[in-house]
This record gives sequence, structure tokens and C-alpha cells, in this order.
Amino acid sequence: MQNSNQAPIPVERRVFKIEHGRDYTAYIQTAFKIAVLAAVAGPRARGDDVLKELPKPLATYLVKKYEGVFLKDVPNRVLPRVHGSRVKVDRNRNVLRIPYLHLTVDCPFACDLVDVEFIDLEASHLIIQAWIRADSEACNQKHPNCISEHKGKAWWTGKLDE
Repeated sequence: MQNSNQAPIPVERRVFKIEHGRDYTAYIQTAFKIAVLAAVAGPRARGDDVLKELPKPLATYLVKKYEGVFLKDVPNRVLPRVHGSRVKVDRNRNVLRIPYLHLTVDCPFACDLVDVEFIDLEASHLIIQAWIRADSEACNQKHPNCISEHKGKAWWTGKLDE
């Protein structure tokens, strides 16, 4: 329920591309190996040493998702999206943290983020879909990190985490 003395905030949905400064190519290749192993070996894949190269929740997720799947049906991009609830936004330091990937990324517009929907991890950058304040500079289509089109305004009536 909205507090009566708190005005709604105009927000827009945007997609941003941010460099994270690490090379996750090996991480992505290992995730693909685990998915292929799960598709080929099935339940026997749970004891393989390759699983130890990724965080346990992620490796277990990949084995469960791809065991029993035909090998040709395993996509090249097997890493799941990081849901917004798993992303920690530090508005004071302008930082996004993804704890289970052990990743901290400088985000110049973190103070304007209202809600993060999801993050996709690519080899050299992150794709972030988020709700952001409509009056901020990051909503400008010419912002260097913004890669989405204008989606229209909405109103955020919830409480911002400070």
C-alpha cells in the first residue's frame, strides 16, 4: 500500500549494455559443456568433475534443465537470466552486485534505477533490463549505454530501497 505523502514516480523500461571488465568466455563454455553432458549422460552427470567449475546452484540448475533433452536441442546460450531479485543495487556507490556470480559492476545510472527485471551475462558485457526514472539522463536514447527504444511511461508507486 502506498504511503499518502509519497508521490508516484514516472518510470520507463529500458535495456542497457554495460562492460563488466572480465572475460566470462570460459565460464560460458563450461556452462555449455555441462548442458551437453547432462543431455548425453542424463542423471549420471551429477557426479562429474566439470560441475565443480561453476557455482553449485548454477551447475545443478543446468543439469536439471538439460538432462533428458536431445543434444540438438541444447542452445549455444545456456546461462539463465539473473532475475532482478538476485541483483543488489547500491545507489550510494553506483554499483550493481550479482552475488552468485561474484561480480560487481560500476553502473553510472544506478541511483536512477527503480527496479531491475533481469540481467543477461555475455562474455564481455551485461544486458540489463530495468525500470528507470523517466526524468533521468539515462532515459535519454542518446545515452551511451542505452540500447532500447522508447517503451512509454508508467508510474511506480512502490517504495524505493534506499
